[in-house]
Amino acid sequence: MPDWVLHSLDPIRSVCGDWCLHFWEVVGIWFTGAATFAAVVVSLLLARREGVRLEVSARQMTMVGPGVEPPFPQMLFITVRNVGGRPVTIEGVGWSRRPWRSLQGYQLFNVAGYPGPPATIAPSNAHDFILPISQPEVQWGEWFVKHFVGSWPRLGVHLVRVIAYTPAGDRCSAFLDSSLKEWLIKKAQAMKVPQHAA
Repeated sequence: MPDWVLHSLDPIRSVCGDWCLHFWEVVGIWFTGAATFAAVVVSLLLARREGVRLEVSARQMTMVGPGVEPPFPQMLFITVRNVGGRPVTIEGVGWSRRPWRSLQGYQLFNVAGYPGPPATIAPSNAHDFILPISQPEVQWGEWFVKHFVGSWPRLGVHLVRVIAYTPAGDRCSAFLDSSLKEWLIKKAQAMKVPQHAA
């Protein structure tokens, strides 16, 4: 009869046999290995938590408030949120489009009263980069539809990502918010309507 059967029938033997000692040696080795692995995982998670972690979004919003008369200005909000454990400086924001052609664009903020990067964001805080996209002199929508959305706007808006950069080379990206996608589709449709001379 095997030793492990005898041991299970008589668990209170005063002296554990060779099989029993070997079994507990193996258990100890496996337990030590599992504990080491868990310690490495925890240290990596803590290191990642203390590192640079950002979330970015790009959306369209209508500006309302006291003193603002219709037609209400349409604004582009690029929000960068610092979800890490240390302050982060945003060096720039931009755009990319894939998969058929790789496009990269750097967003300029050259409108008075709407500063762009750089900006430093404290942990658990966010910063909004704002651009008035309904102002005729800005022409942001026309440029963006032509160079990034493309000829099929209902498809193209789903391929564009907004990107935020740091001086250390860290970057985060996200697809456009549904509000900005809808605004760009309407802008593309309006651009296709022929403008008749009065």
